[in-house]
Amino acid sequence: MSDRLIVVLGSGPGIGSQTAAHFAAQGFNRVALLSRNKQRLPEDAATIKNASSFLYLFIALCVCSVNSPVVVDYSALDTKEHRTIL
Repeated sequence: MSDRLIVVLGSGPGIGSQTAAHFAAQGFNRVALLSRNKQRLPEDAATIKNASSFLYLFIALCVCSVNSPVVVDYSALDTKEHRTIL
């Protein structure tokens, strides 16, 4: 099976985390969440883990806003571990 990646801009308690969870349930095993709220990201990651049936699910977390853009290193998505990018 090949890896499938989704990047969700604007992860949060509504559409963002639910969209990521939907794709994780549909076979996406690499999920990148970008959000302005650092405190919310671990809860969003838990929502995605609960929706996925993968033994190894990679979730990258990144805090950013339009006022302080960041560059996400997508090569970090090659690992099968949970990693936080902050």
